[in-house]
Amino acid sequence: MSWAVEVENLTKVFGNVVALNNINLKLENGKIHVIAGPNGAGKTTFLRILYTGLLPTTGNVKVLSYDVYNEATEIRKRIGVLPQEIVPYEDLSVWEHVYYLALLKGLSRRLAAAETLRLLKLFGIHGRSKTLVRDLSGGLKRQVLIIQALIGRSDLLLLDEPTAGLDPQIRQNTWEIIHEIHQKNNITVIITTHYLDEIQDLVDRVIIFNKGSILMDGDVANVLNTLGYHMQVKLKIAPEKQERVSNTLKAFGLKNSLLSDGTITVWVSKHSVETLFDFIKEQRLKPEDIEFRRPSLEEAYLNIVRRAK
Repeated sequence: MSWAVEVENLTKVFGNVVALNNINLKLENGKIHVIAGPNGAGKTTFLRILYTGLLPTTGNVKVLSYDVYNEATEIRKRIGVLPQEIVPYEDLSVWEHVYYLALLKGLSRRLAAAETLRLLKLFGIHGRSKTLVRDLSGGLKRQVLIIQALIGRSDLLLLDEPTAGLDPQIRQNTWEIIHEIHQKNNITVIITTHYLDEIQDLVDRVIIFNKGSILMDGDVANVLNTLGYHMQVKLKIAPEKQERVSNTLKAFGLKNSLLSDGTITVWVSKHSVETLFDFIKEQRLKPEDIEFRRPSLEEAYLNIVRRAK
């Protein structure tokens, strides 16, 4: 197995504040990794060290097998970066902005022009090519910055809150583009985001930071399993039957709660699905009175962070 990132005993201190505390982590090549956590958890500091914007206080960090202390230039040649706090060149046109950054990345004029055209079309903003960046909405400016990070054929993308400030439709489109680029080119992607539900089906691994340490590290299934149930089911039951149905569910070994709106919520483990189906069949419940819901990555994340307090 080859590693895109290798971190050993990484600590970063700002004055009296420990932003990262003895982090040990290896991230596999060719995967999409999401780093989640509350504000101030150390996510952005971690990414800044990976893209050589900061040096560790102590510890060893390798990115694409290059050392962040002595081989930062080699790392920068091979990565695409979207920092969280970044301001575009307001007085360039959209085309000029992307083209200029493509040249800075080392592309020839011909390739820079082709790459600029490709990405502007991919994001659906080619029609704004001649518009000055300062005249764009906040969401369109953010898209220009995302495009900037995707220029060329990087081996690793480091994207810090890439869809912050975008409306839901554009966020979804952006995630799809990132996923498409990842699949087409087998690029390693490391993302921080608060929109966990939107990328639940895209990511290979979830690392949850809190107070400078790693709370959880695993694939999506492992994170979801921390909730302790496989699915949640809501049953609409006539008021006079609710208590009896709730007790029957318990007799079937199915944990449930009677809510104030008259519905019964049932938490079903993976091993209890057949039991639930048997119960529904026995009770002759109508399909329209049953709602199935899978647990979400955001729900599991909030549960993990809440337990750590």
